[in-house]
Amino acid sequence: MYPHEFVDKEETSRLIMEIINKLSEEKRLVILMYYYQEMSTTEIAETLEMPLTVLTSIFSKAAQGVNAPAFSAISQSVLGAPTAVGATA
Repeated sequence: MYPHEFVDKEETSRLIMEIINKLSEEKRLVILMYYYQEMSTTEIAETLEMPLTVLTSIFSKAAQGVNAPAFSAISQSVLGAPTAVGATA
């Protein structure tokens, strides 16, 4: 990895965390569990003791509060994440 690639990845990670930290605690927790802990939506719903429909709603609301194309590009570059927030929810 070249130095500029490391700096770009570090900046991208910082931007992702900045976006995530602006979410409500509930939304932030769900996003972190999904992307960083790689939990399925069913596992998250069971862990948080909420119906899957509520979890789907949280993903949907979180996606509305984020510039989805920008988050998508950033998350895909750093995390190898799906192209849309909550796309698999």
